[in-house]
This record gives sequence, structure tokens and C-alpha cells, in this order.
Amino acid sequence: MSLAQAPEELQKKFIELGFKKMWINKEFQKFSKTFEGKIDENDLSVPTKDFIASIGADQVEAKVFQFLFDGNSDGKVAFDEVLQAYGFMETDDMEVQAKLFFGLIDKDGNGMLSRIEMKQFLAIHHLNDGSINPHYRQ
Repeated sequence: MSLAQAPEELQKKFIELGFKKMWINKEFQKFSKTFEGKIDENDLSVPTKDFIASIGADQVEAKVFQFLFDGNSDGKVAFDEVLQAYGFMETDDMEVQAKLFFGLIDKDGNGMLSRIEMKQFLAIHHLNDGSINPHYRQ
């Protein structure tokens, strides 16, 4: 990939949320290096399976990571989806966390959470009887 830094509009989006340009571009460089030769330059994405494999996740973690990083469930993980998930974990600002978390659950990006989006989220994090998935009790 020939880009040394994230596209300006993507940088602007995350800078407005309070993230530093240096952090954004550092993450972009890691993403570019990790997936060199596999990145679709049109939307800066890689196949979800390649992204999950790079993390080394077990089956349960893979479902969580797929939900978090493949925001629109298109089978690809775009760099902006990576920044959104990493940004959620990186910031201590509750308002920014809420915006990013909402974006992770709002799969169609319409600004509202549908019943299906909530069910998908709850299915990943909870058992059918409403109890917490034992994987997360640790």
C-alpha cells in the first residue's frame, strides 16, 4: 500500500472526537504493514477472516471481534471500523466512548438501534436466558 497516512477525511472524523493525528496514522501504519498486499485500496479494508486470524482469537472471541470490527457485516474490516473499535478502548472520555460504542452497534449507520441490532449485540454478549456469557466473567 502506498499511503503513508490515513486519508484526510478519516483523520478529521477521529480528530473531531479528540484523537491525535499521530495516533490515527500510527494505527494506520500498523494496519497497512500487517495486511500488506491484502488491503482493498478502494475502501481500505481486508477480509474479516484475515483480520480475525491476525488477532489469534478463539471461536468465542472471533464472534465478538467480528461483531466489533466488521461493523456493517460486509465480510470486510475497514480501517475506519478498526479505529472506531480501538478508539473505544483507547479513550477515557465517556461521551466519546458512548458515540463510538453506539457506532459499533448501529450496524446500518442510520443513527438508531433496531431490535435486530440489539439482539445481535446481546446474542454475542449474553446467553439466551439473559445470563452473562461465562467467557466474560473472568
